[in-house]
Amino acid sequence: MASGALIDLPIIDFAKAKTDREEQAKKTVDVLESVVFAFIDNLQGIYFKGLWDCCKWFFAKSTDFKRKIMQNPFNPENSNIYRGYFSVVPGEHSRKKGF
Repeated sequence: MASGALIDLPIIDFAKAKTDREEQAKKTVDVLESVVFAFIDNLQGIYFKGLWDCCKWFFAKSTDFKRKIMQNPFNPENSNIYRGYFSVVPGEHSRKKGF
C-alpha cells in the first residue's frame, strides 16, 4: 500500500451559486487556479451516463481525429492554448490533469 500525505480537497458547492453566483464563481476560479482539483457538490441537471457515453465515444476515435482539436503545443495549427485534447507523450512521465 502506498503511503503519502492526505490533502484537504476543496469542496465547491454549486447550490450556493443560486444565492451568490458571483462569489461562487470567484471561489471556483480561485480553487481551480491554485489547487487544480476540487470536489464539486450539488451539481444539478447533469446527465452523468450521457457524459460518460460522450467520453467513451471521443476516446474511441482515431488519433488523427483527436489531433484536430489538440492544444496548440501539440498541434500548431490550432489556436487553443489551454483548451483541447492532449495525449500522453510517449517516453515521458505524465501528470496530466485533463480528461
